[in-house]
Amino acid sequence: FDNRIYSLEIECGETYPDEPPKVRFTTPINMNCVESDGTVRPTWGILARWERDSTMENILDALRKEMSSGQNRKLAQPAQPPPGGASTTARA
Repeated sequence: FDNRIYSLEIECGETYPDEPPKVRFTTPINMNCVESDGTVRPTWGILARWERDSTMENILDALRKEMSSGQNRKLAQPAQPPPGGASTTARA
């Protein structure tokens, strides 16, 4: 995860803050708590134990700690998209 920038979306529904928001990485990432489409599993950590006093900052802190965990640091990460999401074309 070093030297990479990851983007994510946090969507708060009508029941927020009583229910946790939906969290999804928009940049490819490989973590134990993230589905292949980038969705953070609602059964993971702070989302599973959500309380009305929990904050989005708590979610971001917990994700940062999760990235630092030994089991996630060992996972190979997908290639990072080019800046601006533009695709590159090789020319012969």
